[in-house]
Amino acid sequence: MKRRQFLQNSASCSAYLATIAGLSIGGSSRIFAKESQRKIVAEEKWGRLEKIAEGVYAMISTGFSSGDYTTVCNSGIIAGKSGTLVIEGTMRPKGAAWLAAQAEKLTGRAPTDLVVSHFHGDHVNGHPGYEIKGKKPKTWITSPTRKAAEANFSKAKPVIPNFHDVQLISAEEKTEIDLGGRTVTLVPRTGHTSSDVTIEISNPDMIWTGDLYFNRIFPNYGDAIPNLLTGYAAELTKKAESALVVPGHGPIADQAALKVYQTFLSEIETAAKDSHKAGTPAQKAAGEYSLPKHLDDWLVWSPQNITRAFNAWYRVLEKQ
Repeated sequence: MKRRQFLQNSASCSAYLATIAGLSIGGSSRIFAKESQRKIVAEEKWGRLEKIAEGVYAMISTGFSSGDYTTVCNSGIIAGKSGTLVIEGTMRPKGAAWLAAQAEKLTGRAPTDLVVSHFHGDHVNGHPGYEIKGKKPKTWITSPTRKAAEANFSKAKPVIPNFHDVQLISAEEKTEIDLGGRTVTLVPRTGHTSSDVTIEISNPDMIWTGDLYFNRIFPNYGDAIPNLLTGYAAELTKKAESALVVPGHGPIADQAALKVYQTFLSEIETAAKDSHKAGTPAQKAAGEYSLPKHLDDWLVWSPQNITRAFNAWYRVLEKQ
């Protein structure tokens, strides 16, 4: 996919990520280096599928290293005795089709269910690729996420088909999906957007966070509600005492990585509050800001992304 096509067919999140990817290929290669402790069962230029446990796989997108944005966001496969669930629609149908084929190969069943964490293009645009022989998995999605995604679908070139066979889930209460001997819990949250969902399982304890968490990459604040994002990060760090965390972007994380992320969010908050109190315009404050030394290994970002972070905090502060 050419860069112009990528930008035309993506919502704000993936357009932001394209900017980052173009700026720091070398740094991202180190970030996405293979981890020997987990078995890689399939690999392409755009990502690798890591086996976590029997029937549980994390797909880590590595397009930042290769320049191939077939998937962009991380995703996954969770299988039980009677169902196989895939996580995220991915950026392109080719990515979803690949994940569906891997699910069928590894679990003996084509995906029966699809969960979408939020509406940004790299998490939803590829959903038509999950159709196999005329059958599509049931899509579990909140109403606000579906509405926002389908509004973006109509603007894409070519137009992306709307979701079908949708199971709307509560944006307020947890939803459980029984896959037969394995239960997937969908937890509604807000912070990255106004309607986010985390996907959580036990045995093994794992959480797919969507873009509420970026690992070693400057996060996207374009649609963020940063005070809520900070609260979620604190909760997530607690959960990571026992759970592996698959972020929306970046490698699988442990509690130490989450603590770094939580510290980063606090530092951005302090910087934004200080500049807002001083009456400094958000764009000027962002231009004067630089990440602290302890985040030197993070993927290089575009200055506009720092501006988005300050703008998000200013939106909150100006309502107080």
